[in-house]
Amino acid sequence: MELRNYRILILALILSGSAPLLAEDKAQTWTGEISDDMCLGDHAAMGGKSARDCTIECVKSMGSKYALVVDKNTHFQLSDQKAPESFAGKKAKVTGILDSKTKVIRVQKIEAAQ
Repeated sequence: MELRNYRILILALILSGSAPLLAEDKAQTWTGEISDDMCLGDHAAMGGKSARDCTIECVKSMGSKYALVVDKNTHFQLSDQKAPESFAGKKAKVTGILDSKTKVIRVQKIEAAQ
């Protein structure tokens, strides 16, 4: 086998081994409520405040982070901690890349869900 062919073979092996890593960097879209990672959509402890007001207060005053609550068992913290404020307490679609280890979505886009 020629040296050039060996180089191609080695490059192909390297690239095929990194395919699973590249797949994790693919953007996905989730739909859920923009809440905070303390309340996770259950705002009853805030004494009748709206979901929006509770979420914003928990983030600004209590050190909580904006999160997307997909259902009672699935929630993700959001990397962007500014844009979610306008969707606080509302249903939204979040597009981004999920870090499966930290459960943080690297947000690319947030929009109102229907």
